[in-house]
Amino acid sequence: MAQTTDLSDADTLALDVWSPEESFNTITKVAAYAGPERPLTESAFDTTRAVEDHGGWRTHEYPVESAADGLVAVGISVVWEAKVTRYVDAVRLR
Repeated sequence: MAQTTDLSDADTLALDVWSPEESFNTITKVAAYAGPERPLTESAFDTTRAVEDHGGWRTHEYPVESAADGLVAVGISVVWEAKVTRYVDAVRLR
């Protein structure tokens, strides 16, 4: 999901991510970006956080990289080729 928006009042991008169970293996990672509007490449996303570090819902927060109009983009990056189900919900700027 990607959307342009006014980032001037936001310091943090928060989103809730669901994993069916905790695992010591990293199968998927959260992919998040909040910053200047530009053509996005894979390297623009923060993919440092594994989804499988918990079971159920968990809120992840990221710094907003702009004080003006910009772009918010979130998703899931699959690390291992596997059939997986993960959910992202409640994407918000604070």
